[in-house]
Amino acid sequence: NIYRTNGTKIAGPFNVNRLFNDGFKQFTSDPRCFYDKTTNTWFAIILFISSNSKIGRIDLSVNPTGYPTTPWTTYRINTTDPGNPGCPCFGDQPLLGIDQDNIYVSTNEFSILGPQFNGAQIYAISKSELVALARSVHFVHFGDLRIGGAIAASVQPAISFGQPDAEYFMDSLDPNGTFNNRIGVWAMTNRQAVSQGGTPTLSHIVITSEPYGVPPPAVQKGSSSTLDSGDDRMQQVQYINGSLWGELTTAVTIPNDNAERAGAAWFEVNLH
Repeated sequence: NIYRTNGTKIAGPFNVNRLFNDGFKQFTSDPRCFYDKTTNTWFAIILFISSNSKIGRIDLSVNPTGYPTTPWTTYRINTTDPGNPGCPCFGDQPLLGIDQDNIYVSTNEFSILGPQFNGAQIYAISKSELVALARSVHFVHFGDLRIGGAIAASVQPAISFGQPDAEYFMDSLDPNGTFNNRIGVWAMTNRQAVSQGGTPTLSHIVITSEPYGVPPPAVQKGSSSTLDSGDDRMQQVQYINGSLWGELTTAVTIPNDNAERAGAAWFEVNLH
């Protein structure tokens, strides 16, 4: 469905594949959408796997009219990654970020048919070319990412407000599913190089944080069954006024309560 900000529905319900110009029976998952006020443009992403299990890709749809009910233009980024272990592969749970220069998509690369996990992949895609609905759009792919002694996973790109000096990313560092007190902070500089056919610079550091860990199932009021509270991967990240904000689900022990509970942990990283 598409709604106005006051809750009035103006379109839908319709199959989400329509937004990406895919067939209504083709496999897609994990859509995300963001409206960029600076360019009056809607951006949406979704993962796609072909019916023969040989092709994985990201579908990226763009609508620069400001009106999401009008037709969208779709670009397709191949994530099959031939040559990587276990591939053909797909980019699971694509994550969406944006700044003044580019759109950023981060995925977790898995084999379509096997158990192999090849870690986080980052794609930087020229924002100006997308907004112009260019026939061909420059993008850069970063793979083989490691941080804190482990393969990187679920590296969340920032939704950036203002004019940051870099595009930032955050990820949790709990590879064994135990408690940890570190988070990863990534920075991509020389971002304008993407639109020029060049390669920006990607770097990272590990910083100390409050402890966090995989949450237990959450109590469901009025029911004996519990809710799956997920894991402790980093959720949406935003850059606002020189700070980087992130959040994840964690195990929490409340004072005077013996039971471990599912809760949320917020992180503010000062970039000055």
